[in-house]
Amino acid sequence: MLALIFDVETTGLPKKRKADIFDFENWPHVVQISWLIFNVTNGKIISINDHVIRLQEWKTIPEEASKIHGITNDIMREKGENIIDILNKFNNDLMECQIMVAHNIEFDKTIIGVESLRWLDYNIFDNYNNMKYCTMRRSRKIKKKWMKLVDLHEHLFKTIPQNLHNSLIDVFVCFRCFCKLYYNSDPLLNDKFSDKSWQKNKDFENIYNDILCN
Repeated sequence: MLALIFDVETTGLPKKRKADIFDFENWPHVVQISWLIFNVTNGKIISINDHVIRLQEWKTIPEEASKIHGITNDIMREKGENIIDILNKFNNDLMECQIMVAHNIEFDKTIIGVESLRWLDYNIFDNYNNMKYCTMRRSRKIKKKWMKLVDLHEHLFKTIPQNLHNSLIDVFVCFRCFCKLYYNSDPLLNDKFSDKSWQKNKDFENIYNDILCN
C-alpha cells in the first residue's frame, strides 16, 4: 500500500473559510506544494516532491505571507514552476496511492482543489475515493483539542522541529507523526512494521537530523 503525505504554502489565508470552493477570489494561491510517497508495506520512501509555484505576472506574494514561509516574490519568479504541470504530477501520484495524509487535511484539500478548478476545470480530489487521514484530527484523541503540527511532534517524540511553514519540512514532520499515530512506528528507528523489520530510511534520517530537530 502506498501513502501520499502532502502540504502547501499559500499567498495567505482565505477571506472566509466556509466560502464556496468556486468563489475563486476568496481563496489564496499556492506558492509551494510538497509531497512524499511512502510504501507502508516495506517502510521505504518511494519519492519526494517539492515545488515552488510561479504566480501569474500580475499576482504577488504579500510580505506577511513571505515572512511565514520564506518564499519571496524574487524566489517565486526565479524558481517557480508552472502550476498546471505540478497539479498534473500531483494528481498522477495521488491516484497511485491508497491513502492520503496531511495535517489539517480539509484545508489543504480545499486549497489544492480550488487551484485545480482554476487551472484544470475540475477538482482532482473528486476522483479520489481511497482513505484520508488527518493527523490534526487524530491529535484530538490525545489532548482533547486539535494540536498544531509542532506540538503534536513534540508530544510524540519529545523534540521540537525547526523551520516549519516550509511545506517540504511540514511533510517530513507530518510523515513521522503519521507513522507514530497510525502504526505506532518511527521511520528513524529500526521498528517493527506490518509484522516485518522496518529498516531505517537513511535519506529521511539525514534530512531529519540536518534541518528538522534540535
